Amino acid sequence: MSVEFNASADLKLAVGKTIFQHIDGIAIGSTVAALRAHGLFDTLSNSDKPLDVRSLCEDFGCREGFLNVALRLLCHQGFAMVSVDVNSGQRHVCLTKDGIAWLDYLDYYDQIPALSALAEHYHQAFNGQAGKKAPKFVAPAIPADLRPSVIVNRVINHVYGEITAVVMTELYLAGVFGRAFQENKLFLSFDDIAPHGFPPSYIANIFETNGWAKSHPSGLTLTQAGILASEWASQYLYPVIYLPTFRKVPTLLFGKDRDSIFVCSSIVEKHLDRELDIKFSGMVFEKTCRQPFLDIVLPIFDREPIHSQPLSIVDMGSGDGTLLVELFKAIQKKTIRGRMLESYPLMLVGAEYTEVARRATTEALNRARIPNWRVVLGDIGNPTALAMTLNNVAVDPQNALHVSKSVIHNRRYKLPENLDRLTNFEPVSKTVYVSTDGSIIRPREFECNLVEFFEGWRDLTKKHGMVVIEAHTVDPELVYPKLGQNIVTCMDATHGYSCQYLTEYDTFLRAAQSAGYKSLAFRALSGKVLGKPTMTINHFMASKK
Repeated sequence: MSVEFNASADLKLAVGKTIFQHIDGIAIGSTVAALRAHGLFDTLSNSDKPLDVRSLCEDFGCREGFLNVALRLLCHQGFAMVSVDVNSGQRHVCLTKDGIAWLDYLDYYDQIPALSALAEHYHQAFNGQAGKKAPKFVAPAIPADLRPSVIVNRVINHVYGEITAVVMTELYLAGVFGRAFQENKLFLSFDDIAPHGFPPSYIANIFETNGWAKSHPSGLTLTQAGILASEWASQYLYPVIYLPTFRKVPTLLFGKDRDSIFVCSSIVEKHLDRELDIKFSGMVFEKTCRQPFLDIVLPIFDREPIHSQPLSIVDMGSGDGTLLVELFKAIQKKTIRGRMLESYPLMLVGAEYTEVARRATTEALNRARIPNWRVVLGDIGNPTALAMTLNNVAVDPQNALHVSKSVIHNRRYKLPENLDRLTNFEPVSKTVYVSTDGSIIRPREFECNLVEFFEGWRDLTKKHGMVVIEAHTVDPELVYPKLGQNIVTCMDATHGYSCQYLTEYDTFLRAAQSAGYKSLAFRALSGKVLGKPTMTINHFMASKK
């Protein structure tokens, strides 16, 4: 139950725009502060022609891959324009008209590092991980007499983004909003808020600045905009997951010590809050993916004869186990196989690379009382090793339906092995791909790697195929006209700076087809706003040739 009122379409649009601009600010804040501190904006503003990005890297001592990520983010926001030659890898950058106007407000981003340190500390404190000494409390400083404009409003939301996100995330996770809505209340007591880290006056400042509440000595009275923002607070979880990555951006761009770059293939991950990421991924599956995923998978377990069905389901990147649990329950209740599980049992396997995720999957399967299951070590980029592991636990890897959610782009990059293909393959992707040493991966190399990735799974997917849920990026020219309605800037920031490999859907599909797959079923889970999907489901089947 939620606080009952009829929000107008205009109010929903306005609150959504504020939240998305906060998220944009988290995505670009540390980037803008770092580039400004090193004088790169001065060079761009003083040039009357596009500048070669490689030359900028040499002049400013940047890592080429990460600088290209930074510039792509500015393109998403409409502040810069980058021309790309996908064959040569040459890129040139210049500021746009909006970018030149935006330069007048760059100094407000100088406060981002201090605000970020405060935000990350209190997020860690909420999870019992912070040190004893808290950073000094600082409030975002915006002059009261600053004349409102479209750019000014965006800048204010950018500056307030990270601190707002952490406050909203912690209150959401602590159940403060949920309790208020259950009781149909507009009032948030400071007694309820104060135990979650920030002083009440700080939270009051954030809510009032955003127009979400009016403060009183004992608490906050939510406005209608505040009710909507509180109901939509889960939107902030995604950027908060990657606070450690955003704090590392200056080092990623300009650091001299290679050891200072966190290598994301490490078992001990330092670039994100993995526990929150696992929880958030399960929430996304429940809200966005569950029904279309079941629509694709359930018919497989209604096929006859029943012995032609998969003996097991292997979830590569099983996270918190939500996908496996929900799928098993649906099969059990809605399919022929579900009515014959005693005669034809179904084995569920969760495969995960990190210990924290394997533990989460194990707990979920135990809690749901799934009868037959295994949890194993698995790497999306190494299907051969996964097959050996499955054989060792008496699971036939070739008689399994392989499924995954948002893990293909999180594979470790490998140089393509097929040199003939590398010579002849015509790349189409304009996205930025970065190696873990900060160097840029050329589009041709990336696309060949993606083809070889799919080829590596062919032997395991000839019988039943693989059902993959994948996230994608889109070109900046689609993002900028829809600012305030999407989080693509943040997606490209988190994935680009942590060396993950989001690609355009067209590129993704072409690679699968080049590897000999066809899509038996397809769903676009997003795309109405941008015109291109940012999340899809495909049931890929490998040819038997």
